[in-house]
Amino acid sequence: MNNKELALLGLLTEGPKYGYQLENDIESRGMREWTEIGFSSIYYLLNKSEERGWIQSTLGESSKGPVRKLYALAQTGWALLRTDVRQRLSNPTPNSGEFDLALAFMSILPPEQVTEALVEYQQSLEAGLARVNGQWEKSGKGHLPENVNVLFSHSLRRIQCELDWVKDILQTRKETEYDKN
Repeated sequence: MNNKELALLGLLTEGPKYGYQLENDIESRGMREWTEIGFSSIYYLLNKSEERGWIQSTLGESSKGPVRKLYALAQTGWALLRTDVRQRLSNPTPNSGEFDLALAFMSILPPEQVTEALVEYQQSLEAGLARVNGQWEKSGKGHLPENVNVLFSHSLRRIQCELDWVKDILQTRKETEYDKN
């Protein structure tokens, strides 16, 4: 199961939902900060999961507009999800490595470009920290289910840790004058 599928199936553990409800949950919980699920892929993933027998759908009634599908986890989906979540909690996979690859080869750039890129990254992290914190507050920080609070807390700590690291690197670069003119 990939990250996108896990995200959707995980949200369906809360009960049956329409596709637009899943989109609202993803957006309101700040899930796009840590998973690559986009709005355009939600229905594709729902259809694929249904074909695999992980979820089931029923047609919901609609007084206006087209009839909508209501999605719910099937027993197969529950079992798969429990196994996958247990595995990921006990043995998490490290990050994708994109950033680490760039760090490994940053010496091909002029020093000032490295610093500029890291400053841009710092600004992005600061904006992300403010955004996730705002979403948590807006969602009802402290009054949410434990898993949602834990998720927000983890995202914030991860971003803060990365922000502290990039600030340290920039300070070291400044002190060692990598960017001599």
